[in-house]
Amino acid sequence: MSDQSADQRSRLVRAAWTVVRRSGFDGIKVQLVLKESGLSARTFYRHFADKDSLLVALIEDEYGAVSRRLRRALTDADPDPAAQVSAWIREMLLAASSPDRAPRARLFSSYHALMAGAPGALLRSNQMIIEPLEAAVRKGEAAGVFVGDDPHSDAQQVARLTAGALNEYLATEDSSIEQLIDAVVRFALRALTGSPQPAS
Repeated sequence: MSDQSADQRSRLVRAAWTVVRRSGFDGIKVQLVLKESGLSARTFYRHFADKDSLLVALIEDEYGAVSRRLRRALTDADPDPAAQVSAWIREMLLAASSPDRAPRARLFSSYHALMAGAPGALLRSNQMIIEPLEAAVRKGEAAGVFVGDDPHSDAQQVARLTAGALNEYLATEDSSIEQLIDAVVRFALRALTGSPQPAS
């Protein structure tokens, strides 16, 4: 992809996020994105087959942003594997309560079925999110802190637990985010260590 082509694609994605902020995901229309970007329909269709392809690109873009935040959170955390797993869960769930990030977090649950139509994009996106968690679990299992012997599968289970809690919170928002984080962390660490964790 040439620099000009990459710039055009980036402009379209940025314009789409602007439209989403203004009108929500259900209000996104190709014409609004074109108006916001200042680019032609021909340029749009050179990069995206249709609106769904653009939405997949937005989801991938959001997964990339989340992945960067997760990596920073784990870098800033105590190097202890349990602390790193806790930091990963906390960072994922805090997105649900952040006024600027919660609307984008809804993208994960609202458009997950759309991603099923783009399995390669879904696999890449999920891997970006899970890699830092898997590294922490691998480190914990190698050190004997965690009892499992399959860091990939163990990280997947923690991620599924966290995603379920995130989706439930986004749908109901009927509990304290801190209580939810604490409950998910305690459950995940009990499963990983094979022993009860004291309440914090």
